[in-house]
Amino acid sequence: MKHVEQELKRQERTILALHKENNRLRESWETDLQQKECALKFAVESSIDELAVMENRMEELQLQLAEGATKVTTKVHFSQVTLQERRSEIFELGKKMSVQSKEVCGLAVDLASAKNEMRLLNFRALELAQQIEEAKQLALLSAESNKCRRYTMFQVRD
Repeated sequence: MKHVEQELKRQERTILALHKENNRLRESWETDLQQKECALKFAVESSIDELAVMENRMEELQLQLAEGATKVTTKVHFSQVTLQERRSEIFELGKKMSVQSKEVCGLAVDLASAKNEMRLLNFRALELAQQIEEAKQLALLSAESNKCRRYTMFQVRD
């Protein structure tokens, strides 16, 4: 029986040692778990802070994007207005050029008419010059003929 009692005591000591080891492991595990929970809480809080910073930055970027889009839209609108104004100016200049072109064509026709009239006048002037020359010739002939008659008349009287 002594042997059984010794065995029981040995088993009790083993059980107590296992309980102590279990308690020590449990405390170590709980401490480790608490440390991991703290680290996890810190990581979560840091991530939440980083997310908040990122959200703020994203809002800033969205505002900048909206401002940029507004500026671009405004510039595009003003460019379209300016382009329309330029088109109107070009259209008006085109109309003026068309009118001036017609005027130039009219002047060219008038110039051609004037040249033709000048040619006709020159031709008429040449004809008149020939007629004047012929009249002079006739006048000279007539004058010579009159001289000859007078001369003969004076000779006949004498």
